[in-house]
Amino acid sequence: MQQATLWRALLGIENAVIERVERDDDSGDVVAHVRPSRRAALRCGRCGRVAPRYDAGQGRRRWRALDMGTVRVWLEADAPRVNCPAHGVTVRSMPWARHAAGHTHAFAGQGIGGEDDAPFMPANKHSPVRHVGNVKVNFGASIHPKS
Repeated sequence: MQQATLWRALLGIENAVIERVERDDDSGDVVAHVRPSRRAALRCGRCGRVAPRYDAGQGRRRWRALDMGTVRVWLEADAPRVNCPAHGVTVRSMPWARHAAGHTHAFAGQGIGGEDDAPFMPANKHSPVRHVGNVKVNFGASIHPKS
């Protein structure tokens, strides 16, 4: 298996080219520098229509991806804007994330019930309590009652 194919599988992304993967020395996070493949035409991030490029936008952006064990993972890519006939100037669609989301489809899919729910968010990094939408779930609670 080629490295790029392996990284795409590990990151849970399709229609993307992985330019390089590196470790951020300051945070210890893994950052995968990616770009949409040629198959993923410039499309409006809101409606998905093919649209002409407008400008470079605000530069590179990051999306949270699935963690690898205890290491946080991010996708980083240029986020140019397109000029959609229906929505005007907006950021192009990215094959790995919904419009205006700060995380990938795979990351969002880790919530209860799939992508439409919020991902697990720790109350703090050492707490066994997780918030899923407005629901608190205590993953540290014993399944056996104390005697």
